[in-house]
Amino acid sequence: MDRPGEGRFGDFDEPVEIGGVKVKPLDVLNKVIERNIRKNAEKIPAQDSHEIHFAIGRGRKDGVERTVRVEVTVSPDPMYGPYVDACTSMNASIAAQLILANPKKPGVHAPESYFDVATYFPELEKRKFRIAKIVS
Repeated sequence: MDRPGEGRFGDFDEPVEIGGVKVKPLDVLNKVIERNIRKNAEKIPAQDSHEIHFAIGRGRKDGVERTVRVEVTVSPDPMYGPYVDACTSMNASIAAQLILANPKKPGVHAPESYFDVATYFPELEKRKFRIAKIVS
């Protein structure tokens, strides 16, 4: 069994000596990556951010077992240009705005019980999020 710090590739902060100079492996790796990005910048495609958030609920309706899956998906759009996580950050912002718009008594509340879907989903749609509901 290896002792801590021995026999592992991941000791990136412990310097190694190359040509009489001590360098950190992580610094070398970062420089190689930076060099390759610079040399190949024209070959690197623009990055697109795609996201999917989903929730699965299981229960009974009219005595019949049901499963409901709700998916919220986001595809690249100029509206999200500066974001890499539009679905995550905008969802949190929407929830905070809805909570502030309808304050409740102090205490602990589950987010899904604090405001209803009828006010939440239209806010998502305004931001071009796609919503799908699958019931089985």
